Amino acid sequence: MIHKEIILESLKSTNKVHEKVENILYHAIDEENLKNFRNNELSYFTGALTYPDINKGVWFHRGIIRHYFGILKDLYVYKSRAKKFLKKHNLKYHDFKDDLIGKPITYNFTNFSETGTNIYNNFMYSLIQPHLNNTKSILEVGAGFGKLCSLIVENNNINYNIVELAGTSLICNYYLTEKFRNTKININFFNQNLDYMKKENGQINIIPSILLDNNKDKFSYIDTVINTQSFQHMDEKDILFYLKLIKDNQINKIISINRHAEKMEGETRFIEIFRKNGIKNQLSLNLDLDFFGLKNHNLDIFVNNWNRAERMGFEPTIEFYLCVKHLF
Repeated sequence: MIHKEIILESLKSTNKVHEKVENILYHAIDEENLKNFRNNELSYFTGALTYPDINKGVWFHRGIIRHYFGILKDLYVYKSRAKKFLKKHNLKYHDFKDDLIGKPITYNFTNFSETGTNIYNNFMYSLIQPHLNNTKSILEVGAGFGKLCSLIVENNNINYNIVELAGTSLICNYYLTEKFRNTKININFFNQNLDYMKKENGQINIIPSILLDNNKDKFSYIDTVINTQSFQHMDEKDILFYLKLIKDNQINKIISINRHAEKMEGETRFIEIFRKNGIKNQLSLNLDLDFFGLKNHNLDIFVNNWNRAERMGFEPTIEFYLCVKHLF
């Protein structure tokens, strides 16, 4: 069952940018389109696909064969760069094979078979995995269609929670349900309240972001937040909302892969807001890689000891309280 009514509910409170996307997804999502979501109009609006899987309207302008082999060359170079970067920093590249859910276009030549989205998520996983020691429960804010989640859950005995915009959360639910069909991993989609969140290992909870306003206190079992290329697009109000959620639930670790600087209208420097409110990064690795949109990005690890912070007299800024006040 596709819970499209959650999209209509989200339109009442979302911003103008997301409102346009949610409106499109409401009309575009159906059972047939979901089966092909990595190869149709849905691929443009999930915020989860990368080159060449999400195409900017230049298909075959060089001719079919030349275009195909041009993409093959790009993917081979990008994968080589990812491996080289990780090796330089004593990290392992996890070379997982892509699945065919959503019918992605796979680029093949001899023993090379890849999609851009698969290389990208393997790279993200390879950066994040070393920082999951002792992690029992993850909250990923902005998970797209759930590819990174699937890699982490397949390779770790863990509880996983996803917050996404309503429309994308439906695509995520489809992908993860198909991915873990006939396995011991359970997918739980929430379209009303979060009173019955599944907290055991092997459970994946998918939460449309519209439900967070009245359920901010339901995440005390979470110990790690993951955010990849999402904080960088938020405005100050959204950043402060998630900071309050993190603090109120005393979540210990934040793993972020984002730009520190603004690039688009409406964005803010999330890391400066973090620092003003007592959350500082213990590790920062520059990912100055000119592929998959990662130029000027950083891997940041924030580790919070809330008891220690309270003993030291940690106080949120006045701006924190003023902005959060307007949320409710």
